[in-house]
Amino acid sequence: MQQNSVELWRGASLFDGKPIVVIATGLRRGSRNAKTGAMVQTWILRCDEDPVASVKTGRDTTNCGSCPYRAGRGCYVDVSRAPLSVWRSWKAGRIPAATDADRARIRSLALRIGSYGDPGAVPLAVWESVTTAGQRRTGYTHAWRTRPDLAAFCMASADSAADHHVAKSAGWRTFRVIPIGDDVDGAARPGEIECLAESRGKSCIDCGLCHGKHENSAKASIFIKAHGAKAGAVGLAILQ
Repeated sequence: MQQNSVELWRGASLFDGKPIVVIATGLRRGSRNAKTGAMVQTWILRCDEDPVASVKTGRDTTNCGSCPYRAGRGCYVDVSRAPLSVWRSWKAGRIPAATDADRARIRSLALRIGSYGDPGAVPLAVWESVTTAGQRRTGYTHAWRTRPDLAAFCMASADSAADHHVAKSAGWRTFRVIPIGDDVDGAARPGEIECLAESRGKSCIDCGLCHGKHENSAKASIFIKAHGAKAGAVGLAILQ
């Protein structure tokens, strides 16, 4: 029987050299995440410490890099839920290494690159092994300044209009979160459109615009209003 979760890769984080693991879930039973839809999810986690502890100690720089929302400063991911559950299953030896058949299976499905953790912590070859032309996928990275090779797979996570401009000038499409209280209509930059989950109620698997930049890429960048339990921290975190 095909595995539902597999270990895609294990090695040194490109951020700080500490050990990380990349785990894919949902190969057999799709994710129940209503916003993303039934996409394969990928989790980038420290090997030596569970994600709850990493957030508390600030050692989540290993898998989250320079993201201003890491270490409990506004990340929308509740690490005590899916990330912790996945890490515990992996630590207990219940998640096997991916086979060539597993990778082929992922390439045939919709994929979320970096459900938790920044894809920039991981070598490009890992993502190339589970992606293919025409695949419905999403991905976001705060490492866009140092990982231009990810532009074909991820959106640049822009924390300001200035970031949006710099990233676009460097050849990226961007994804930008607008803090609560900002005038959304006045905040949009030329070439940006609102996330279709907000404006049209579409799930990520039905939309597919946040797939980075490739030969068939839509040219628009995306913005979204801050949302989730920690939405109020958006904007404050980047000032810290």
